[in-house]
Amino acid sequence: PYLEGDTTVYLSARAMYGEDPKTLVHSTAYVGSRPCPYNVAALEHARAAGYVLMLEGEKDTAAALAALGVDAPAVGLMGGTMPGASWHERIAQLGVPAVVCFDRDDAGQAKAAKLAAALRAAGCADVRLVSIPSPHKDAADVLAADGPDALRAALAAWQDTAAPPEVRARDVARSPQGTADTLAPKVDDALTWYPDTDAGNAERFVHYTRGTVRYAPGLGWLLWRGTHWERDPSELVLRFALEAIRATHATSVLLDNPERRASLGKHARASEALGRLRSMLDLARVSPPAHVLPNDLDADPWMLNTLTGLVDLRTATQRPHDPAALCTKIAPAAFDLDAD
Repeated sequence: PYLEGDTTVYLSARAMYGEDPKTLVHSTAYVGSRPCPYNVAALEHARAAGYVLMLEGEKDTAAALAALGVDAPAVGLMGGTMPGASWHERIAQLGVPAVVCFDRDDAGQAKAAKLAAALRAAGCADVRLVSIPSPHKDAADVLAADGPDALRAALAAWQDTAAPPEVRARDVARSPQGTADTLAPKVDDALTWYPDTDAGNAERFVHYTRGTVRYAPGLGWLLWRGTHWERDPSELVLRFALEAIRATHATSVLLDNPERRASLGKHARASEALGRLRSMLDLARVSPPAHVLPNDLDADPWMLNTLTGLVDLRTATQRPHDPAALCTKIAPAAFDLDAD
């Protein structure tokens, strides 16, 4: 079973006929299953760790966890591919470097390059590729032959590679999707899972804008700007609501079931009415993933938010910007421990 939170969302089975490994057959014929990466719960640790690590399958992921610790942000991709296009966007929205470490053979490297291109297309600006040291084939081989220290060093090599130029040059992380003048709804399989009601639309909105939109009573809607939360200056949240609905419609046309394709398309078109959009937002603002109490904003008196990250004033250490820190204020300067 693959687990997301406390719920089993995906079951994968293997059948072997004879002794030839090429006869391995993967079966995912469970109705209602939702494919996800192996060890998907580790994504919760990605922002705190400052990166997310993707490996080729369960065995290599287990090896990485043995070397880095059970809380390491490491996930496995069966066959070296994401289990659905929406997962590329979910990785991109973490806002941390995406590190890809696949098998050292030609097939593994080709899959790594393909995954890196898909992640960049989904909005992940910082993708790093890590090579397994020769003569080993994969992460599990390194662990078995040379031990956890060797594997830990190999996986940490991404920190020695240069970030893409656009990442080095930018001062602020990318804004929430949809802030451009032209709406660009993105296909997301998960948008088809919710009920075709106003409450279901609210769940679609919360899912589609996850990590980029919050609501605080008395303050209104807040938008994540890559470094801090900012009050919505001009009802951009309404634009995001429309984008979520259009993304739902764009996803509906790809459904195999003709009845579901027609019913969801009809619901999405009707949901573009202003009244339906506002009903969506009214329900979304009380949803736990979006709702936040004003007292929880800027609540840590020892946390200083700067242009380069979050600084713990007790230890003079810095970590990446994090929406979960709930900072609405930011000092207009970078943190430099060695500055005079």
